[in-house]
Order: sequence, then structure tokens, then C-alpha cells
Amino acid sequence: MKLPGSENVRWYSLVDALVATLVLLAVLQYRSVKAVSKERTFLSLLQFAVLSLCKELVKHLHGTSFRFQPIRKSYSGLTF
Repeated sequence: MKLPGSENVRWYSLVDALVATLVLLAVLQYRSVKAVSKERTFLSLLQFAVLSLCKELVKHLHGTSFRFQPIRKSYSGLTF
């Protein structure tokens, strides 16, 4: 013979376990989104720094490259 109260306790226990699982998953998702957001911010700052470094390097090398170009001499229309 089943007691009517034991059926209700079983359902309430199941609902409590599902609610606890949902809360745990929500907390884990929040932390994951927060970590991904932090990594994306760091990555964008790193990309900006690398791009700035490349621009400065190109500017510096472009200024010094004219010093090392060979002098071209023209003899009767030919360029050496």
C-alpha cells in the first residue's frame, strides 16, 4: 500500500534537484561568459599592440631603407 504523502515527497525532491541543477548550470555559464569576455578584451588589446608595433616598425624601416638603395647610373639609356 502506497502512502499518498510519499508520492508528493518524491516529486518535490525531483523538482528540488532539477532547480538545483539549473542554478548550478547558470552559475557555470555566467563564469564561462565572464572568462571569455575577459579573454576577448585581452586579445583585442594584444592585437592592437601588435598592429601598432608593426606600423612603427614599417615607418622606421621605410625611413632607413632609402639610405641603403644603390645609386643607379644610366649609360646611354640603360639603367644598372
